[in-house]
Amino acid sequence: MKLNNHHLQEALGVNAYFVHRDRFGDLFEEMTFAIYTAVLGNGDCAVDCGVNKGDHTRALMRACGLNGHVFAFEAAPQMMEIAKQNNPVRETISFTDKAVWHRSGEVMTFNFYPLEHGLSSLAVRTEGSEHVPIEVTTTTLDDAVDRHVSLIKLDIEGAEYHALKGAERIMTEDRPVIVFENGRQTSADLFGYTRDEFFDLFHSRGYFLYTIAGMPFTSEMWDTTMPWQFLALHPLSPRTPKVFHACQAFHMRLFSNHR
Repeated sequence: MKLNNHHLQEALGVNAYFVHRDRFGDLFEEMTFAIYTAVLGNGDCAVDCGVNKGDHTRALMRACGLNGHVFAFEAAPQMMEIAKQNNPVRETISFTDKAVWHRSGEVMTFNFYPLEHGLSSLAVRTEGSEHVPIEVTTTTLDDAVDRHVSLIKLDIEGAEYHALKGAERIMTEDRPVIVFENGRQTSADLFGYTRDEFFDLFHSRGYFLYTIAGMPFTSEMWDTTMPWQFLALHPLSPRTPKVFHACQAFHMRLFSNHR
């Protein structure tokens, strides 16, 4: 997908406005939860990669209903314990204390940041900051998830590309909505992939990319000002129109409040 100059400038303007308004991440959280509600229903299955304290796990569980299920992955045992405490009713949640990767069964070092646990990653994110190395085992989503998946959320500090490489079956057969954070070139440098490889991963599986603001995300926008949060949507998925409807409703309210 290549945008003409008019549409490119329009997308860049909306992305920049979203970034300006979303200085503390509140809009991202609100938009993401709105997408969960719009896309998921009772009986659906969702995947949460990078559980942290379990806030998104709880929101996904509520959206999937009593007959649904959430597969929750967290490599840091300290955060896994907190997430389980925050989600005491767990009949519909499967917690897995492994790092999501493109190969299963590997033993890797996970870097846990006690003072900035949101930065914890398979890569050393902040040189000089205090971090605790933890030995973890990896799994792929294709190996760990045995149900039809409607939505995948990833916030694993740069490892999203490799995690999705290990979800080929899920992406091609189930065509889930994918909501993820990514640092673009920063993440690519940390995990050893290129911009072209990033976009090829999605395009080869029939997906198009958008920012969380609902604007197209193309390769020529790689280095521009935009949110760190993205959507990967398959045009043949029945859930894709629901995402756009949620984005449109959110934008109408956002711009209306700004006037």
